[in-house]
Amino acid sequence: MDPSLYRTEGSGPKYGTQAQKDSRVTQYSGSSAAQQISDEMERRLGRRATQSEIDAYTAGVNAAAKKEPSVFTGSTTTTAPKGKNTLGSTATTGTQTTGFDPTMFARNFAMSRPDYAESFAANTFLGLVEKLLKDPNAIGNVVGG
Repeated sequence: MDPSLYRTEGSGPKYGTQAQKDSRVTQYSGSSAAQQISDEMERRLGRRATQSEIDAYTAGVNAAAKKEPSVFTGSTTTTAPKGKNTLGSTATTGTQTTGFDPTMFARNFAMSRPDYAESFAANTFLGLVEKLLKDPNAIGNVVGG
């Protein structure tokens, strides 16, 4: 095969190495964001998120995701046709960085709710009471650690 068959006028060489960078931002749909925050609210507060909390979380998580895209940086090398590769071959190598992860964002959002402190205190206190009910003589163990 003649490589010149694959060139257009003024297009330059078809073989060689080219740098590339690809940035992608994940945008979370309303249903995906609702599931994330409702699950976290259930874990942290024992209740599902309200619609206004879901709306605020969705806006916040999408704004945060825009600031931290997933990025691929690398190069692509194209070689001339050879053997079974009648159109040549292309190899891409590089590094992919992860983008925004909503896990910590959801946790921090849930913990910022006004009822989190009350829920945390109640759960902690109930845990201490439960330990004391099992072994009333263990007050030193419960309080000390």
